[in-house]
Amino acid sequence: MQPQKIHLRIRPHQTVEIPFKFYQTKDSAVDMFFLIDISKTMEKYIAELANVSIHLVESLRNMTGSFRVGAGVFVEKPILPFVFASGKDISKKIDTYRLVTRLTQEAKVFKRTIKDLHSLMTNNADIPEAGLEAMMQAVVCEENVGWRNESRKIIIYCSDAPFHYAGDGLLAGAVIPNDGQCRMRGTKPSIYQGAEIQDYPSIQQIANALSLKQVTTIFAVASKEYIHLYEKLSRKIESSYVSDFNSETSTIADIITDSYKNISSSVTMAVLNKGINITFLVKCDGKKWTETKTCDGIKHSSVIEFKAVLTAGDCSQKQNQTITINPSGVKGKLEIQVEYICDCDCDKIFNSSQCNDRGTEKCGDCICNAGFTGSVCECTEEERLNAGNSTEKCKMDKNSEICSNRGKCTCGKCLCNGKSSNQMNFYRGKFCECDDFSCPLFNRRLCGGPSRGSCVCGKCVCTSNYTGDDCSCPITNDSCLGENNAICNNRGNCSCGVCTCDSTSGYTGLTCENPSICLNKCPVNLDCMLCAKSKNVSMCYTECKDMQFEEVDSLDKVTGELCKLMNKLCVIEYKCVNENGKEFLKIRKKDKCTKKRDKRMLIGGIIGGILAVGVLLLLLWKCVSMSLDHREMERFKKERTSAVWNTVSILFKIHFTVVVT
Repeated sequence: MQPQKIHLRIRPHQTVEIPFKFYQTKDSAVDMFFLIDISKTMEKYIAELANVSIHLVESLRNMTGSFRVGAGVFVEKPILPFVFASGKDISKKIDTYRLVTRLTQEAKVFKRTIKDLHSLMTNNADIPEAGLEAMMQAVVCEENVGWRNESRKIIIYCSDAPFHYAGDGLLAGAVIPNDGQCRMRGTKPSIYQGAEIQDYPSIQQIANALSLKQVTTIFAVASKEYIHLYEKLSRKIESSYVSDFNSETSTIADIITDSYKNISSSVTMAVLNKGINITFLVKCDGKKWTETKTCDGIKHSSVIEFKAVLTAGDCSQKQNQTITINPSGVKGKLEIQVEYICDCDCDKIFNSSQCNDRGTEKCGDCICNAGFTGSVCECTEEERLNAGNSTEKCKMDKNSEICSNRGKCTCGKCLCNGKSSNQMNFYRGKFCECDDFSCPLFNRRLCGGPSRGSCVCGKCVCTSNYTGDDCSCPITNDSCLGENNAICNNRGNCSCGVCTCDSTSGYTGLTCENPSICLNKCPVNLDCMLCAKSKNVSMCYTECKDMQFEEVDSLDKVTGELCKLMNKLCVIEYKCVNENGKEFLKIRKKDKCTKKRDKRMLIGGIIGGILAVGVLLLLLWKCVSMSLDHREMERFKKERTSAVWNTVSILFKIHFTVVVT
């Protein structure tokens, strides 16, 4: 980091940019500590790690100048209900955290250590493990692990299970909150000795410890079921990463090597003792500043430019504080000693007018001379003693407000409200009754501006050429003279420099020089009207001869002749109006339009109608034909029945005749 110390003097709410540089060295020292879950389910991963341990260490050593590796193991608190038990005795001693080997440069020692972990493997009763408690001890017990001050510190956390955190220890009677202190001393310096009395640490405790010791963490998770859990944990811990330890395409050595490459090619700025608002700008590509605190893809021996943007608070904060900026997981820092400037170093103005020429002005305050008092030295000592009921002396009459409600009464005198941001806006007078900014406006300026008049105690004082309450009326009639030097061309009256044309004259304009358009019948052409409807009035002066326009919802209540213009299938309706000597058009907003008919649909409709009528006639003819056929069939059936009975009658008669005979 360059620079490493800065002394900054800053005023409240001031923003300052502090440039600094980060240099990524190739031969930086690296301490990598493996923190391994030794429950039975981790057996195959430990065996694989033992097989590739020498290759892994050599690969990492080639990436950095000085590399050391160590290992520790964890399972669970050795108390019920977290472990299996036989009667009142725990069947097998379980260590919450055990330091197996200190950081060493010997790859063979590390391999032998990992291979011997099989003898320590055991099971616990529940699924979560005491991984965070073991990590706390691995971080804070620096002498036991052998962390170097100048090294990049990395913990490889290997597990296939979730973790316990603060509050879970209450189930076993471990009610004392975790104090975050090293408890691996005495006769057994390699075994954590506070597991049975202290609760598990909280996630915030772990995050603070890792940040304080500048330790980078890689969570190598050997179960896809819990990767999401560790990703959530990683978002709470600065400079931490999550890797899938159960990859089918990469070996454990590849996973750890790739993770280290990502870590070594990235830098994230962290802030300790943060007392003011800080953001970061970084130029990762060497060209463009970006608002972020992380830069990825850094090459060895490259220099990265940063800017720390500090915005100070107010003077209620500590006026002297130290802010530390350091790259996460890397030794090195920038200390900024911040000093708030809460006092003013002001020049003194003796006998200042702001102090009524009776005192010295310093930093906006008055230090009164001997014999005078008040915030602006407005009173003598005698006036202050003899003021009596001073408020009555500050009223114009009994019904008035004190100092016209525009100041305060001091020593029987009105002290009017001070100047605002606009130096012209202040009150004055014995009772603060006057101001020079509440006069009427003309052309958006007080009293029409300095050329016409000025505002004095709420009233306009006009120059010799103007008159009126707002100095809007010129004394002369020069502005009403036409080309023939006649006032309003003898077609109207001049008042305050403005012509009012006679309604019967048939003329309009500034000097009644233009013949009235409204005297003609519907004089506006279609191009003018379409231009007016387009809202682009500034483009319509040529087409419409300076005519003004106004759109209305309805023309029913507007006097004048209704005019119409055809525009394709629409009718534009308008009326020409003369009001106060000015002519303008009032146009209906919504045109009356008829829908355009589609010839193809019309022809199709006619053909369809003819076909429909034909089909209807055929159906009618068919119904009539069927009705007639039905009637004929009924008559035929009736006649056939009658014919049968007649034949029987004849046969009976013949038979009867023969018998008689």
